[in-house]
Amino acid sequence: DERVLAALACPTRVVQGSADPLGPIRTLERLAERNPRLELAVLDGATHAFGRREAEAVRTAAGWLASRLAGAAR
Repeated sequence: DERVLAALACPTRVVQGSADPLGPIRTLERLAERNPRLELAVLDGATHAFGRREAEAVRTAAGWLASRLAGAAR
């Protein structure tokens, strides 16, 4: 939901497939430009469920979270 993403108050990374018909990349880019707490990671060619790139999507999200937690622990 665009309203939810626009109003996020905590750091959030959205991992999105570029071929996902449910989440147009341009819409997500616009939201990320307006909300500095929202980051977008796009997996080129991936669909909504990421297909063969599911493990990459999980690594992308987990790596981001680990780096945020490490920074918060300092």
